[in-house]
Amino acid sequence: MNENNGSKFVRFLFCGIAFLLVAYILSIGPVCASLHTTEGMPPEYVGPVTSFYAPLDWVMQRSYFAERLAVKYTKACGSPFYN
Repeated sequence: MNENNGSKFVRFLFCGIAFLLVAYILSIGPVCASLHTTEGMPPEYVGPVTSFYAPLDWVMQRSYFAERLAVKYTKACGSPFYN
């Protein structure tokens, strides 16, 4: 019985971490879309957003495909900056 509870916990932990990683990646579009104005992102939000999304920014700087995908996703989320 104890081994079964342990495996359920490990499965729950794995699914929880996987869900949080997917949610983190997908959250960049709505966050940037909600913070962008037609002039760009307000200066007071640039630092915190850049810090929080630094791993995704690192990937986007090194991959043209990832950058284009992120721009299209942010645009699809309703960002006035990219429209």
